Amino acid sequence: MPSVRCYNKGCGKVFDTEDNGDKSCRYHPGEPYFHDAKKQWTCCKKYSTDFSDFLILEGCTVGPHNPDKPRAVEEPKPKVEIDPTPPPKPIVTKPPIERPSSDAPLQKLSPQVLSSLKKSLESLRKEGSSTSGDSENGVKNCHNSGCKAVYHGIDSDTETCFYHPGVPVFHEGCKYWSCCQRKTTEFEAFLDQPGCTSGRHSWTKEVVIF
Repeated sequence: MPSVRCYNKGCGKVFDTEDNGDKSCRYHPGEPYFHDAKKQWTCCKKYSTDFSDFLILEGCTVGPHNPDKPRAVEEPKPKVEIDPTPPPKPIVTKPPIERPSSDAPLQKLSPQVLSSLKKSLESLRKEGSSTSGDSENGVKNCHNSGCKAVYHGIDSDTETCFYHPGVPVFHEGCKYWSCCQRKTTEFEAFLDQPGCTSGRHSWTKEVVIF
């Protein structure tokens, strides 16, 4: 039974071509849209601020798997315009601020934390304590960007993780990672780019408390 990979956006599963019904695949027919901190699909209202969570958002449309790999679109060559370089502006330096004498008396500062900030921090701590690397279907994925590894036990901790330490950049039709800038116009080709940095897998999502 031949098995091939599905190229529907948001799926990427390996399926049996002889068992491919009209309800075999859940995918996104739209395009990825990045705006401010939100990462979402144009076909539905599902979004995430975390890129790893965005990649595993369940599809909004049901249909058969697609075995046809999308064709790479030839990227247009950018026009190079040479502008005359303006003369550099003179650097104006301010006189240094006089450092206080080491003999000056020290004053103890009393920091004050507002009650509203305390409540927000406590809420974030509770949220962080309940956060794990498990997705909705109970599968634990690596949260490093660009890595598709799945946790299979303690042996998975010894595997080398290849990931992108940078952030995804979508600009004028091009999609690339800020850490290696291998540009492509196809979203699937962007997701398939192997990581440019090696390290350890991250099975839990970090919660940043500001």
